[in-house]
Amino acid sequence: MRLIALLLILVLASAESCQKDEDCAKYYFCNAGNCKHKHLFPLEGMEILGTVLVFVCSALANAAGQGGGPLMSLILLVLFNYDTYVALPMVQLIILGGSGIGFILRVPMRHPTRPRPVIDYYILALFTPPLLVGASIGVILGLIFPAWLILALLTLVLIYITYASATVSVKIYRKENAERAKVAEQNLIAEDEDKPTIVDESSIEITPDLKKIIDSEKRWFPFVPIFIFILVYSFAVFTSFLRGSSNHPSIIGVTQCTPAYWIMNLLIFAGFGVFTILVTCYIVYNTKKKVNLGYNFDSYDIIWKCKPLTICIIFGLLAGIGASLLSFGGALILAPVMLKIGLRPEVSAGTSTAIIVLTASISIIQYAIAGKLEMVYGLWFFGFSLLGSAIGISVVKGIVNKFKRGSIMVIVLTILMGLCAILIPAYGIVDMASKGTTDIGFRPYCS
Repeated sequence: MRLIALLLILVLASAESCQKDEDCAKYYFCNAGNCKHKHLFPLEGMEILGTVLVFVCSALANAAGQGGGPLMSLILLVLFNYDTYVALPMVQLIILGGSGIGFILRVPMRHPTRPRPVIDYYILALFTPPLLVGASIGVILGLIFPAWLILALLTLVLIYITYASATVSVKIYRKENAERAKVAEQNLIAEDEDKPTIVDESSIEITPDLKKIIDSEKRWFPFVPIFIFILVYSFAVFTSFLRGSSNHPSIIGVTQCTPAYWIMNLLIFAGFGVFTILVTCYIVYNTKKKVNLGYNFDSYDIIWKCKPLTICIIFGLLAGIGASLLSFGGALILAPVMLKIGLRPEVSAGTSTAIIVLTASISIIQYAIAGKLEMVYGLWFFGFSLLGSAIGISVVKGIVNKFKRGSIMVIVLTILMGLCAILIPAYGIVDMASKGTTDIGFRPYCS
């Protein structure tokens, strides 16, 4: 599986011929008759600005549980003048740097009202199979769809996500106000101190089975969902080597577009389907077991039934397609979905970070196999993204804890998506118009 995505701002990468440096574009030099991008040092003025923007955007995006892929792509294409097919692998490195440190920082964080991790590993396990199979479909569509259609699709997605995030942020803000008013009223009646609403499990009659569930959830990494995640992830990596690509032959010698190739793809998709069914059954069983044992759910916990499960599977599939077709992290779609079905904002942000690590790491594995990674620039951006994410998450966490408002992260997400919805399509239209792109028809997959 090769998660090589096409950005809406498709710039057809090509090695332009040259005789001297002046024949090449900005930041390029002539080398053996072809234009090559300059080395990292010395940094030019716009490159310094771009590095600062990578740091700032990573801080804001990862604080909201996003990787900031669309903004990072715009920075590399405009300020560093990279071609799309060189920029995309580096964008994945930037995303992995920011989301990776974000995931590490959030692992020890606890749920606001329950003794368990802030990352919901159960919903992560549920999203993983449809997310990865969607990514495979997105690769195929990306090789077929013309630039204008990808531009239109990403524009619509960004507009919808901005609207959905804004709607949810208002809803959560009002709910927080109602909860604060209720707590204040209870404090006046009880004449008690203002304390966090953390449930004392010792005050509840706990059976041995219920205690086993509670104890397992207290761990940083609950065994069952983590085992499911590792199993599905390993299956995705292994099958990517089985399928191969145009730059990396299949390890079992299957040629692309032959009957054996398509049969193998169908079997792989069927395998992901089986994983999805098994994970769904387990989550429903686990929820029913908790209900029967009298488990004390948080007011934001999801009681898994047909509707939320169907929503998560469908949007997980769409998020996977979007991650590979439109080059953004799957959490860009799934974060608003998680908020929409009622997940707590802090939990949504933490789980989104884990989802981004999933999609970015798979992409980087495939780029490395294909030899597409520009490591020097990529590691430079990786470092600044990592640092920005660490600072951004720490600062926003302090603000959320101070004001007791998880809606702050949703508001940050809404602002970022609004910027993407305006800047990315605008630049894409101008860029394609200036270059006279004639890519208006569908392309054959096997050509």
